[in-house]
Amino acid sequence: MPSRWALIRGKLEERQRAGEAIPADIAFMLRPDNFSILVFSGAPEIMPWLQQLNYRPLQFGKMSRAFEEVFDYVSSDEEARDVVRKAVYQVPGFTILMDPEQVLIVNNSLAALCSSQGTRAMCVLWERWSETVMARDVLPSGEDRQIHLEKGKKVSARGAWPELKESATPDDLRSFLGTCGVPVAAVFGDVSATVYRLQEIPAS
Repeated sequence: MPSRWALIRGKLEERQRAGEAIPADIAFMLRPDNFSILVFSGAPEIMPWLQQLNYRPLQFGKMSRAFEEVFDYVSSDEEARDVVRKAVYQVPGFTILMDPEQVLIVNNSLAALCSSQGTRAMCVLWERWSETVMARDVLPSGEDRQIHLEKGKKVSARGAWPELKESATPDDLRSFLGTCGVPVAAVFGDVSATVYRLQEIPAS
């Protein structure tokens, strides 16, 4: 079943094909769905890291659906403002963490996680409202490169990024993962994920 945003986009595309002008305040919904994921090589322990970042597990369950449906679900608002959802699943050789709040991609402790667990983190983010493209590549050695683009312009960058030009699209983020050996079709296909409800504990 398509995500709620895919259904909305389909209706807007029908209106567009009928010759109707789409208002500017909703035209962004015609762009590809949001995603924000961290792809780790191997099978690092994700939950202890999240707990170190002051996330307290409240509940978890299994969900097997298309990537878009799972990401749509974990992106949904909770009644309590301090409760969020994240999802973890695996594909051959890699562990994926869905991060709809889009905060872990820039977290300073990510490099320490990669070093301590001998994993590489390849992180990609697309946000359609602002047309934001972000990527981060952290090696166990501590090498850490990052890039942030908005509306086809570079906001910031650390290290060289021949894989992503300023005009980079969500497809280019997928291509970047592919060059790293990630099975892209499996990552963005039908997934079987563990979905966590987490309470954000204020830092003391």
